[in-house]
Amino acid sequence: MCLGLVVLSLTASCTKSGPADSSASGAAAGDSANGSAAKTKSDIKIGLVFDKGGKDDKSFNSAAFRGSKDAEKDLGFELKDVETSDDAAFEPALRTFAERGYPLVIAVGFAQLDAVKKVAPQFPKTHFAIIDAIAEGPNVAALMFAEHEGSYLVG
Repeated sequence: MCLGLVVLSLTASCTKSGPADSSASGAAAGDSANGSAAKTKSDIKIGLVFDKGGKDDKSFNSAAFRGSKDAEKDLGFELKDVETSDDAAFEPALRTFAERGYPLVIAVGFAQLDAVKKVAPQFPKTHFAIIDAIAEGPNVAALMFAEHEGSYLVG
């Protein structure tokens, strides 16, 4: 559920809000009466790179997978994911999504920190998010969770 909220907020920040498209091709594509071209939800593509455990690890990768699939269904964006088998696969997977024009690429797990730090500066128009690690940059969001705080309530 948390991942769904994160995806929603990052997806909203990835949509363009620029000048209206008043070209003939824009009008032919079904623009609204005021001439502005709006991106539909299905035009938004999100790339998700899992940590080595894969999306069926019954842990945080599985939670990220379930949350992302729920968000995809509820919000209507296109989601592609990659399961990696070793640390060397992180960077190429992140880079491939960025090269293909995905506006948002999410790295699941702190093990991808070095790959995010290397790839994100090379693609300034792509938004990157990393779960459970702190990375800085104008196009990078660090998604940290304080799971231990819930234990206090349990005793």
